[in-house]
Amino acid sequence: MVVTCEATGRQKSFSIDDIIEYDIMSYDYYGVYNETAFDGEGLLTAAVDGVLTAAARTVCQTSGHREAALSADMTEQPQRSHMAPDSVNLLPGGGVWALLFIPVIPGALLVFGFVRWMRRRKF
Repeated sequence: MVVTCEATGRQKSFSIDDIIEYDIMSYDYYGVYNETAFDGEGLLTAAVDGVLTAAARTVCQTSGHREAALSADMTEQPQRSHMAPDSVNLLPGGGVWALLFIPVIPGALLVFGFVRWMRRRKF
């Protein structure tokens, strides 16, 4: 499927394999493809948003607190929603004040499964 905008000159495309997800285990065992998920609406919305808007929104994940790794689904979804992933370390050089010096203003800040708390400092 191809989404094109004449006004901006941008084009986004995705295949039918991206729209429908299959259970590979059922194919391996039984030789039958079973659909497990449908993301046509999400992909089409992201494609339309991608051709109409120039800048991608940014989602920043915190680092430096031994955060858990994101699953494949959690990393793919922001990209499908026309969001660029980035990371920010809040520990070096001023703790939470580092948010003031992020080179990109994030559309969202993601704190996922951190182990170590941010320590309070006297400024």
